[in-house]
Amino acid sequence: MGSAYTNLNQTLGLKGVNPQFGPRVTVAGYAQIGEGSNHERLQVPIWGIHLVNHVLWVKGKHSVKTGFEYRYGRNDDDNKNTAGGVFGFNDVATGHSLAAVLLGWVNNANIYENYPLRTRMDAVGAFLQDDYKVTSRLTLNLGVRWDMDVPRREVFDNRQNSFDTIAINPISGTPGILTFSGRNGVTRYAHNFDRNNIAPRVGFAFRATNRWVIRGGAAVVYLGQYDQATPTSAAIGFSYRGNFVSPDNGLTPAFRFRDGMPEVTKPTNADLTPRFGAVRLGQSPITSVEYFDPVGRQPGYLMTYTSTSSANFRGRRSLKSGICRRWATGSPPRPRSP
Repeated sequence: MGSAYTNLNQTLGLKGVNPQFGPRVTVAGYAQIGEGSNHERLQVPIWGIHLVNHVLWVKGKHSVKTGFEYRYGRNDDDNKNTAGGVFGFNDVATGHSLAAVLLGWVNNANIYENYPLRTRMDAVGAFLQDDYKVTSRLTLNLGVRWDMDVPRREVFDNRQNSFDTIAINPISGTPGILTFSGRNGVTRYAHNFDRNNIAPRVGFAFRATNRWVIRGGAAVVYLGQYDQATPTSAAIGFSYRGNFVSPDNGLTPAFRFRDGMPEVTKPTNADLTPRFGAVRLGQSPITSVEYFDPVGRQPGYLMTYTSTSSANFRGRRSLKSGICRRWATGSPPRPRSP
């Protein structure tokens, strides 16, 4: 049970769920029946394009290299998580969980199917480096690099949520409202741009004698914020989702199995307001919020220092020694919960 496109739900006559999948059924005291994790998830295509161009100019004591790079990322994600429905039965009302199954006495159930997503990101970078031969024994390496990642976005219909931790919720009267990309004055991007990622690099090579060379350098390296266009994340308001639980742990059913999953309404653009997913103060939450922090986002970076010394003894053997130290700071943007 649970395999995609078996039409099992249609055969069973189960209502309120995707008919192309089978249900997942959990019966207390017995092994689970049906797909255990995800009914279907298609990530096709995943695009990653990397363009790089470098130019070298040599004149006198200078060797100047400059260049740029561009990285394109796209991830199409069609996630039908529990589209066939998940149903749980226990023995509270009947004394035996199998009896609850026969009676269709559902203790809990859920259905979850995301709208198709097409997430996008871009990264750009540029650098300039000069290898300057100061003397016949000393060469300096001087450079600077700039990087910027364009924040994640969704291109089908801005299917991406965020969260304002300060605004007062009109339902609960407490701080915190859901916001939605490209709507009500909210930017289409998951978080702010960080355009200040300027990374200096410096190095040297000094030939102390004809047999002994000393080298050293230091650099700041900014880390990319994404491996790819981040897939299914921050998609609240853009899914078909329902969760139903017995009010008294199964003594009263959440619903009868023969009646099918209760009707779930798909959100529309008119529903995507600060009221979405909120409940009055004191009521049980119905929405678990995941979002990218929209402000103060900075990519992580590395600070690296190296020093090496090498010597050659009469052309027969060589000796090398050195030290390397690296610091890391910051972190890439991952979804978070309030």
